[in-house]
Amino acid sequence: MDLAVNDPIFHAFVSVWSGCLLFSQQFHAWAHTTKSRLPPLVIALQDMRLPVSRSQRVDHHIPPYNNNYCIVSGVWNEFLDKRQIFKALEMILFYKLGVRPRSTWAHRAWVACGCTMVLISLAKAIMGAAKSHIWLKPILAGLVGYVLADLMSGVYHWGIDNYGSASTPIFGSQIDAFQRHHKWPWIITRTEFANLSHVLAPCLLPMVFASNDPIFHAFVAVCWGCIMFSLQFHAWAHITKSKLPPLVNALQDMGLLVSRSKHANHHRPPYNNNYCMVSGAMDNH
Repeated sequence: MDLAVNDPIFHAFVSVWSGCLLFSQQFHAWAHTTKSRLPPLVIALQDMRLPVSRSQRVDHHIPPYNNNYCIVSGVWNEFLDKRQIFKALEMILFYKLGVRPRSTWAHRAWVACGCTMVLISLAKAIMGAAKSHIWLKPILAGLVGYVLADLMSGVYHWGIDNYGSASTPIFGSQIDAFQRHHKWPWIITRTEFANLSHVLAPCLLPMVFASNDPIFHAFVAVCWGCIMFSLQFHAWAHITKSKLPPLVNALQDMGLLVSRSKHANHHRPPYNNNYCMVSGAMDNH
């Protein structure tokens, strides 16, 4: 830009604007440093509200963590926060890209409920098996549940990838998100766990109280647990090994969870295979 024009007004704007952007992360860092450790000049500038101060910045790190984003002077924060500008941008991103940047408390509550139901079902299976001294059938039921979960995740994935639209009743938001996933596959890796997993979490509730049979509960706990977390398994299949926890890498290497190499074929022409999202074992069948 320096060579584009010779207008002094243009260069005054560009030099201040680019300089502030260049040093904005340093202003941000100073806003996390106590005054006793800052140079006197920085303290004076913060007191004049020229760079953002510690007192201005602290609200960004207090729940609900959705305000005070500006890190040069912070002068825009009050205007942007009062008018909920960032919330409006989040909604635009949701409707255009099919993703929310973070999990909501409702998402977390549903996932907590789903996890509780899985644990209750698993506990019923273990206690029932211990009481009846029958272990083989519950273990086999769990294995069947694991295999069936992989198959069911594939059928679900195939259906919403290929049929319906955002306006489809009940499944519209999921259809829209999955179909957009093929345009922007990386988005799933930026979506928080509860946001991904909450959709299928509530469905287990009626099954937990349907029976006390340990074989039934072994099947339900494994099958529905895998289905509930299948979208997280899917997300891990889009992340490089260096960024995954060692346990996830080990499970992928053992073929117990769908791996990046297995799932990669789903995103290559003709885009009509490798739909299963638990282990991917059923894809070959």
